[in-house]
Amino acid sequence: MSSLPQSTSSPCDTWLSLQDAAARLGQSEGHTRRRAGSEWFSQGKARKLAGQAWEIRGDADPSLLSPISPSRPPAIDLALLSGKQRAKLNERQQILAEWQQAKASAAQLGMSEQQATERFILSLHDRRGRVVSARTLYLWAAKARDNDLLDGRSKPRESTLEFAPFIAEVHRLWLRQSRPGLKTCYDFAKLNAQPGW
Repeated sequence: MSSLPQSTSSPCDTWLSLQDAAARLGQSEGHTRRRAGSEWFSQGKARKLAGQAWEIRGDADPSLLSPISPSRPPAIDLALLSGKQRAKLNERQQILAEWQQAKASAAQLGMSEQQATERFILSLHDRRGRVVSARTLYLWAAKARDNDLLDGRSKPRESTLEFAPFIAEVHRLWLRQSRPGLKTCYDFAKLNAQPGW
């Protein structure tokens, strides 16, 4: 009897881009790049491609074997944010998107992520007069992955989870951007109260 050829590939056959590996590990690309150079390269589990790009072998770290989790933290409830917080969130999201584009463009020119980031920071200052450090950009990128770009201020307070549903509804209404009066929120919640509240 002849056996059919197996089409399964082992982790040793799988190579991931630096970006994919960093996402699976939950680390910054810079940290993953440092691990590639200092830890995995000597073991043959990382290789450097043309243009300073790295590839990481699937068995370099156990976390690389699992796919990127599709479950993300819940999105920020914009109704809980003030206008000032929304403006700050939008600005940070826009800066991060521009930074990602700048890194992608720079990578095609053979520049490192560090060079691209330094160049982007100077450009941002020249274009908008906005001073942002590389550390801040990486911090924002990590927080954006957790949908916490406003440093926890966009999350409902834990105490609201302990409230009875009626009080939680009054609280939710009261936290709206228009900031209605507490009595108005109470009256509205009372009109819309559901059985069991």
